Amino acid sequence: VEIAEALLKNISREEAFGKLEEVLTNLKAMAWALNFGGSASEELDQALLDAILRLAQQQDVELKGKVTRLTPCIPSREECLERGADPDDPPSILIDLPELCVVHKPPGWEVDSADVGSGLLLSEFLQRHFGAAEAPLVHCAEHQFGMVHRLDRVSSGLLLVGKTFQGFHFLGWQLNTGRLEREYIVLAHGWVDPALQIID
Repeated sequence: VEIAEALLKNISREEAFGKLEEVLTNLKAMAWALNFGGSASEELDQALLDAILRLAQQQDVELKGKVTRLTPCIPSREECLERGADPDDPPSILIDLPELCVVHKPPGWEVDSADVGSGLLLSEFLQRHFGAAEAPLVHCAEHQFGMVHRLDRVSSGLLLVGKTFQGFHFLGWQLNTGRLEREYIVLAHGWVDPALQIID
């Protein structure tokens, strides 16, 4: 971390922000590799997390006041139905902490951190719910609107969102080190032929 901070002092603020992101990505990759290989001691793991959070805090300081609030329109009942979403079952914030939140995503809503499809955009829900000062990352497409993972449009479930860089990178670190576990449940109606191997 000291090396990264020394390097960042010798370059412009714009360059520093990009380099900071690069250093954070590499630290999370290192945490993943050490945990995957079974080589991470508790002390090293904690040191990596501390470094990630310190650098993320610097990113938050750099971003403060630079994000403009995006306020997309609320989709009409007809638009919800057109895009396969239930207008009576919108997304909801289940847990709201200063740095991150947990969102319930119903079917028909698109986690639009990449490869946007035909569903309603979850980022727009988040942008209507949170102001730029409170949750700057949900207004930043270049940072996946703070979403650290995805769920398919037709599925429902919980989504973790970093409202700040500290929350975003903390969640990313947990994902990279196997501290977050995912469980999937599939509900099928009717009989499925045992010879069937692909359901599309």
